Amino acid sequence: MIGAHNRIRTELEIGADTALSQAVQAKAQERDIQENKLLDVGKLLNFADRNPGKVTSEMLSRAELAAAALSTGIEALRNEEEALRFRLELAQQARVNVEQTVFEGVTVSMGERSLRIPQVLAASTIRLADQGLGVFPLEDDSHFDEPQKPGGESARRR
Repeated sequence: MIGAHNRIRTELEIGADTALSQAVQAKAQERDIQENKLLDVGKLLNFADRNPGKVTSEMLSRAELAAAALSTGIEALRNEEEALRFRLELAQQARVNVEQTVFEGVTVSMGERSLRIPQVLAASTIRLADQGLGVFPLEDDSHFDEPQKPGGESARRR
């Protein structure tokens, strides 16, 4: 049961806040910057290969070290971005399963989307739909009881 008979304002916030989406975008942007730097270092290394003697050995060594450090950093950023995207995907699957009654006056929010319940509803599921949040017949969510791994595979499947 969610809400009250006397229509007391009840608010539920589910799923991800906008900070998670912004974190994914920030990681992708940071990774792009590092990849562009690696591209520039790669151009220098390519130039050094094609033009022996034009680039000092000290500069070549520094460029190789920079390329290795950038590659390591980019891989770490990719992993962090992937983990954030996985959390975001999970958050977008958030739902409210109400087994009894949803009373009028309940507001469910998910990020910038919100849904105000205009009338008393029987057992229902409130989740993300094509056009924002929507009310659906009560859904079986027992498949969420299995531990999940990134990539959507269940930890129990073999």
